[in-house]
Formats: sequence, structure tokens, C-alpha cells
Amino acid sequence: MISGTSRLTYRELEEHAGQLAAVLREQHTTTDGDADVVALWLPRSTDLVVAMLATLKAGRAYVPLDPSLGRARAEQVIAECGARTLVSTHEAATALNLPGHVTVVPPDATGRTARTPPCPPPTPGPRAASCTPRAAPAPPRVSC
Repeated sequence: MISGTSRLTYRELEEHAGQLAAVLREQHTTTDGDADVVALWLPRSTDLVVAMLATLKAGRAYVPLDPSLGRARAEQVIAECGARTLVSTHEAATALNLPGHVTVVPPDATGRTARTPPCPPPTPGPRAASCTPRAAPAPPRVSC
């Protein structure tokens, strides 16, 4: 994956996402056991892709927030969706007027373990979504 000058191999993407997922798992859960929504306040970059994958690996739902839409819009969405975790750089997060219950996690955070177990199956509910990957057709074979 390439974004500007940042490059990640699939292995690096998996490792970074696994580390961030471990941190996200340590964050808040609701009293009924449902996982909280995670807000992502990052520009389009490799960090955003890592954060999206990490959130899904942690069994959480994410709400991407485009920094170009402005601070007021991000604050409104965070308040309305009830996110208790925000993945962002601390510098960018300080520009937001966040509720006191929101924890900021940097996109390069690492948990106690580098490897993470597979994400749990989604639980039925209003925030649960699932998809079934489709197999791509095999590329044509060329013989010489």
C-alpha cells in the first residue's frame, strides 16, 4: 500500500493493524457487553487504512471523520454516535472540543502483544454488519 511517501507491505499492514487492535480491545466497552464505536480523525493515508482494519479486528464499528470537513462537523458526529475512543494524533485531537469520556489513541499505538487473535464473530444488533468476501476470478494462464 502506498500513500504519498508512506509504504506498507501487506505483512506490515497486518502487524500494525494487529498492534492497534490490541490497544482498541483494551478500551471501553458498554455495560451490556457491546463494543463501542471508534471515531477515526485521520487524513486519507496508510494510518487511516491501518486504523480501519484495526477497528474491525477489535470487533468494533468505526466512524471515519474527514479532517477537511472541519472541526465542528467532527465534534457533532462524535457526540451523536457516542464514540468513546478516537484514533487520531494527539496534536490533531487537541484541536477538537471532545467530551470528557473520549479517549484518544494514536494510530501508531502498540498493545501488549504484537499478534492478535482473529476478531470475534459479529453480534446481532443495530451496529453489527457482516459481509462475505467473493472469490475473484483466476487470472488467465500464459504458457510459453
